[in-house]
Amino acid sequence: MSEETKVERFSPYEDSVAALVVQILGRTGIAGEVSIVRVRILEGRDKVG
Repeated sequence: MSEETKVERFSPYEDSVAALVVQILGRTGIAGEVSIVRVRILEGRDKVG
């Protein structure tokens, strides 16, 4: 078999934007592995003002 296989890899940083953590609201998940935070977007399409 001489077919080339294209493998797509997921990157969690692909759609990242700069943000400032304003407040840590809490943790959730069975082992507390998910952090809920309030952020201020510093740049990108969701920036306010």
